[in-house]
Amino acid sequence: MSKVRNFAEIAPNIGFSEFDFYDLYRSTFEKSELGRMKRLLPLHEMAESFGLTHKSMKPKLGRRSYFTPEGKVALMFLKMYTQMSSPTDPKLLWEGIEKSYETMCELSARLGIRRPRTKFLDVQKADLSYRKQRRHSKSQTRKMTRRLIDLLGKMLKEIREMERDYEKAESPLTEREKGDMEIITRMYRQQKSHFNRDDCRESIPDRIVSISKPYVRPIVRGKEVKSVEFGAKVNDILVDGISFIEKLSFNAFSEGTRLGHCTTLHKRLFGVDVRKIGGDAGYAGTVNRDFCRENGIQTSFARRGRPFSGHKEKD
Repeated sequence: MSKVRNFAEIAPNIGFSEFDFYDLYRSTFEKSELGRMKRLLPLHEMAESFGLTHKSMKPKLGRRSYFTPEGKVALMFLKMYTQMSSPTDPKLLWEGIEKSYETMCELSARLGIRRPRTKFLDVQKADLSYRKQRRHSKSQTRKMTRRLIDLLGKMLKEIREMERDYEKAESPLTEREKGDMEIITRMYRQQKSHFNRDDCRESIPDRIVSISKPYVRPIVRGKEVKSVEFGAKVNDILVDGISFIEKLSFNAFSEGTRLGHCTTLHKRLFGVDVRKIGGDAGYAGTVNRDFCRENGIQTSFARRGRPFSGHKEKD
């Protein structure tokens, strides 16, 4: 019987020329919009003007950077181009204003009426000037946020009045526009209430941080690099190296309260009861310890109390 070889030993000898995804990616990227932008942008000159390639720069300690100076400049441009910068209240409000202004203009043209007057251009210049600043004081942020909230409120009011006055018209707003206006209105009410209370630590239920993805919620993780994360939170079980999702939610939840549900999922998948459980300190609560003790489940939780030395000290 021949010896079973590891796939890593024979993988380099297998030809995948017809599946060369990198060559396909390179050829399509050069023809894409981002590829044309890359050819037009003077990335090397921009990196030099930013001081990223200066010869007098001292080498930094630590691991080497994954990106070249030109790559760092391209990432900064890509961040603004894709509008994937960190979500803040002014950015979220301005995104709602842009969508509302576009809807208001299209609705006016569709109904054949004059577009309502707003201070969109004035606020647009002020917002651009605000975003160009590297740092903002609290008073500057509140002043800009107040102007954005007032402008967004007026636009939403104008859109509602146009719908009310021309309700007999056939579908004044499309289904997509109606959905966007509902999300923007909810976001506007949240931001206005939060601004009036002037409490940065206030917890807003079902807070909207993205108009295009209103189901995404900020989840406070308390990590050293990122205190808040955005995306789905998953609780899963690991059985013989295979992971099974037990709960997936965009809202924050505690994994420690899902131990009983994990055992139920294990029973439903494999048809046998759980005998051993391993988990971090988040699962080692009193309720879970009592649950495992009552069901005869062996755990890897650390013993509570002071460590036992094994012998008594002599007087």
